[in-house]
Amino acid sequence: MEEKSYLSDVKYHTQNIISCGNDYYVMKQSVDGLYQIFSEITGIKAYSPHNNEIILPTGKAISPEAAAHCLIELKRTAVFLRGIDQAIKDKSRKANKPIKILYAGCGPYGTLITPLLSVYPYNKIKVTLIDINETSLKGVKTLLQTLKLDHFIEGYLLEDASVNKPTKEYDILISETMQACLEKEPQVHIMQNLIPQLQDGSIFIPERIAIDAYLTNPKLSIESKLYENRNKNIVSRKFLGRVFEISKENLKTENLSGEVSIPKDSDIDTYYEFRLFTEIQVYKKHTLENYDCSLTLPKKIYDFKNISPSEKVKIRLNLDGQPKIEYKTID
Repeated sequence: MEEKSYLSDVKYHTQNIISCGNDYYVMKQSVDGLYQIFSEITGIKAYSPHNNEIILPTGKAISPEAAAHCLIELKRTAVFLRGIDQAIKDKSRKANKPIKILYAGCGPYGTLITPLLSVYPYNKIKVTLIDINETSLKGVKTLLQTLKLDHFIEGYLLEDASVNKPTKEYDILISETMQACLEKEPQVHIMQNLIPQLQDGSIFIPERIAIDAYLTNPKLSIESKLYENRNKNIVSRKFLGRVFEISKENLKTENLSGEVSIPKDSDIDTYYEFRLFTEIQVYKKHTLENYDCSLTLPKKIYDFKNISPSEKVKIRLNLDGQPKIEYKTID
């Protein structure tokens, strides 16, 4: 691919992703198009062997190759880009100066901001990029320089975002450093560190991450997907309640826990698996719901075929070391 065509192709694919709605064919073609360009420029590929993750006191910083793989999850990429695009537009309407963005855990592609830079004027946005992995930071710098988008960048910081102390004020802060149920990676620690340092009115993306409890039946879940257009009466799961959520307004560690009651009726015979689901509100209406991507896949907690259901299940996110969901039954 000729270098001169890189930027126009990135812009074309980005505009498609933002505007295609739920046309998954167009979405996939454009996400794959971005991946082809970004991997070619950086030399960092999603499917390469990777073992250079970094274990921090607050969780695992994934390898550059694993971070590259995040781009390929089309719904995840599309929803985040659309949400961030709307946040930039909302902020721009109220400001007569460039929108300052801090992107913590940018990876080798700057996946959640690089595409958008191709569709904005150079004087609209100024970005600071943070990553703890030197290979990732070098990769994103090479990518932006090659695309001739580096004039948007105010700084490349080789730092741990869970302890970084920003020296500037930012309008938007982005960090998507998580796995399903907020385990393993330092998303919560980064939020707890950076959000209190933001100025009033700043936007943190994602706005809210919620963990919900359900009783499920795997067989019915499959059938509901296979036959959803024929039989809309298939109920594949039963909602038990919200366990906890984290947001700009709700950051305290002691709030990252909860308990739900198990119904004592015949439903337990049908809906016998207790699972936790993650829902991510990126910004306003732009939301990742159950099964949209790897971040919102369920985590199985109990199989009540094998153990007797208790009256309640208590769940909490343990932030000591790598974040981990802990749970116990209460009779």
